[in-house]
Amino acid sequence: MWENYYSVVKIEQALDCLDSERENARIIAGGTDLILELKQGIRNPLKTLIDINHIAGFRNIWMDENNYIHIKAGATHNDCVASKLICDNALPLAQACYGIGSPQIRNVATIVGNLITASPANDTISALIALDATIIIRSKSGLKDVRLSDFYTGVRKTILSPSEMVDEIIFKKIPNNSKGVFNRYLLRKTHAISLVNSTIIVTLNEEKISKAIITLGCVAPTIVRAFTAEEFLIGKELNNDVIEECSVLAVESARPISDIRSSDK
Repeated sequence: MWENYYSVVKIEQALDCLDSERENARIIAGGTDLILELKQGIRNPLKTLIDINHIAGFRNIWMDENNYIHIKAGATHNDCVASKLICDNALPLAQACYGIGSPQIRNVATIVGNLITASPANDTISALIALDATIIIRSKSGLKDVRLSDFYTGVRKTILSPSEMVDEIIFKKIPNNSKGVFNRYLLRKTHAISLVNSTIIVTLNEEKISKAIITLGCVAPTIVRAFTAEEFLIGKELNNDVIEECSVLAVESARPISDIRSSDK
């Protein structure tokens, strides 16, 4: 499936290799998506894999002095699940990470890898778009930041060029007067790909909603925002009747198709 496998210890080595081999090379960290894609012929032709697992600090998760959380490219799903920082300040992401695969998969699969695979069924994308995450893209030419919501152009399609790699994810912690939750619907209880997933973050002032974010996954080629439902929530108190009407409005933002996993109904 590949001819060369390089285990690099510096990010500059990875960038040099990407710059020279371009379409023939891919970054690998966990590889849980990439190896399957190679077996299925989705990512061919490919000659070189660049292993970034031995780059110092590439699994770090921290919060800076401005309350922005940083997740490096090698951080796994279980790194996030085990992070008190994430659980306390970005709960929807921890919930999304916890539902992915088995413990063995979560121990090696990276969050950045989940983003780059670019399937609208990938749970962390919904959570991170709701958190208004930015990704830092690195190449030999330097750094650039891209809002995650602008990163996708279609199913399994992104704006990432062959000479670029995602270095880290950055987003602001959820404010103290906000609450967030991630949920998904499966055909079985565990080890399944979402049929629908959603992330909701609401900000409350004196028991009334002042801001709402609702993202939906698996219902369109890319993650969608339920803007009409968000606007409906503003100024209302959170109760069962409001939630019921909001859910009906959120459905209007979905554009599902019938496929092997479910119908569009």
